[in-house]
Amino acid sequence: MKKNTSIKILFYGGLANNLYVTAKCLKNNGFNVNFIRDVSDQYVLSQPIWEDKKIVLNIAKNNIPKTSADWNVFEKKKKWRCPSWFIDIKLKNHSKNYLFSAKNKKSTIIRNKYFFKPQYKKLSFFQREVVEKMKYYDIVFVCGVEGAQLAFLSKRPYVIYPHGGDFRLAMGFPKLKFEISFNYFYEWVRRKEIATAFREANYILSPNGNPSQIVSLNSEKFINKKKILYFPTPVETRKRKKMEERLLIRRKIFKKFSIKLNPLNLTFFIPSRIDFYWKGHDKLINVIKNLPRDINFIFMNWGPDREKFISICKKKKINKQICCLNFIASKPVLYNFMDMSDAVIDQFKIGTFGTSTIESLAGSIPVLTYVNDDNYTKYKISQPPLINCKTEDDIKSSINLIIKDSKYLEKVSLEIKEWYKKTHKPENVSILMKEIVRKILFK
Repeated sequence: MKKNTSIKILFYGGLANNLYVTAKCLKNNGFNVNFIRDVSDQYVLSQPIWEDKKIVLNIAKNNIPKTSADWNVFEKKKKWRCPSWFIDIKLKNHSKNYLFSAKNKKSTIIRNKYFFKPQYKKLSFFQREVVEKMKYYDIVFVCGVEGAQLAFLSKRPYVIYPHGGDFRLAMGFPKLKFEISFNYFYEWVRRKEIATAFREANYILSPNGNPSQIVSLNSEKFINKKKILYFPTPVETRKRKKMEERLLIRRKIFKKFSIKLNPLNLTFFIPSRIDFYWKGHDKLINVIKNLPRDINFIFMNWGPDREKFISICKKKKINKQICCLNFIASKPVLYNFMDMSDAVIDQFKIGTFGTSTIESLAGSIPVLTYVNDDNYTKYKISQPPLINCKTEDDIKSSINLIIKDSKYLEKVSLEIKEWYKKTHKPENVSILMKEIVRKILFK
C-alpha cells in the first residue's frame, strides 16, 4: 500500500463540519488531504470558522452573515484564515448553467427496472469546478446531498459521511404525497438521483453503527450493509471539570449571558435544535413538569419547534426552570456550556446520536439520549456508556437516579473517558482511514 502522503484524499461538503474535523485530524497524522470549501453554502454551522473561534451571534440583532462575501469580511474581522490545505474555488456570476453529461456513468436518475433515458445534471460553474477537481484525487469524501451527487459524477471512488437528512432523503423518507404537478415530479427525480449516488458510493460512514436506523425502513434492501462502515468523528478530547470547577464556570457564564437560573442547581444543557418530531423534546417537557423545581434546563433557542416549545413551557408553568438562549454559539462556546453542565441531553426518538453527543463524550460528559442497541450489537461496535432513555418514564427515572445518587454522573464520566480514548483517539481514526483506503484502492 502507498504511504499516506502519496494517496491524495479530497473532502467536500460542510454541514455540521464533521468532514472538516476529520480532515484536520488526518492532516495532523500525515495524510495528504485537501478540502474544498462549499462557498455556496452559507449555513452558519457549515463554516469552518465555527469550529475554531469563539463566536456568539445574537438572533434578534440578525447579524448572521448571509453571503460568501459577508463570511469573508466576518472571518477577517475575527482574524481567521483558511488552512493552507484548503482549495479555494471562487464563485462567478455566470448566468448560464453548465450541462454536465452523465452518459458514461449510469443514469443519474434511475438504474434498474424503470425506463428512463440517461439524464443530464445541470451544474453551476462552481459545481462544475468541484467535479473537475475531484477527478485528480484517489478518493473523495463527501457530506450532504450535493456532495454525493457531484462525487457520483466525478467517476472517482467516493465515500459519503452523511449528516442524517441526506441519508433519509436517499431512502425516500419522508414519503412524498403523490400529486400531478411539476414540483412533485422534480422532487421525485431529485430523490432518485440522491438514491443512486448513495448506492454507487464505495462506502457510507457512520459514527454509530447503521445510520439508516433513523428511519423506519429496512435499509438493507436499500444499501448493502457491507457498505456501511463505523467511523468515529475525531473531536478533540477535553478534561471533565470537577464539581467545584463546574460551579465556578457556571457562575461566570450565567452572569455573562444574563441567565436567571440558580447556578447551584443540577444543570442540564440541550445543545441540539428544539425539534419534537426528530428529537422528541416534547417528551422532555412532559417530564420536567413532574420533576423537582431546583433543576436547570438550558436550551439553544433554535429549531422548528422553538416558538411552540416556549409557549408550552409557559402554559405548563415550567418556564422558570428553563432558559432558552437568545443567541447561536460556535463550537468552542458550546463546549464551555457543555463543560459547565452536570449532563447533556440530546434526543429521545431516532435511535442514533449526532454531533452534539460526540462533542459531549469528548469532554467525558454524561449524555441522556436514545440509541438503538442493534446499531452496536449487529455491527460489532463498542457501545458508548450513554444514559439510554426513550420514553418519558425512562427520562424521569434517569434524572431521579442522578438526583438520588451523587456519584452516579462521575462514575459514568469515567466510563466515557476510557471508552472515548479507545475509540476516538487520532491514532485509531488513522488506522480506520488506512483500512478504508486499502479496501477501495487495493482490493
